[in-house]
Amino acid sequence: MNNPSIYLKEEERSQKEEVRRKKEEGRRKQRRRKQGRRKQGKNGWVLKLLLEWQ
Repeated sequence: MNNPSIYLKEEERSQKEEVRRKKEEGRRKQRRRKQGRRKQGKNGWVLKLLLEWQ
C-alpha cells in the first residue's frame, strides 16, 4: 500500500496549480482588454486627424 499522505500532497499541488492558472488567465484577459481599449483610442485619434487633413 502506498502512503496516503503522498496522494493528499499531490492533490493539494494540483489544486494550487489550477488556482495559479486561473489567476494567470484572468490577468491575461485583463491585459488584452486594456490593450484593446488603447488600440481603439489610438485608432479613433488617427481617424480624426485623417478626417481633418482631407
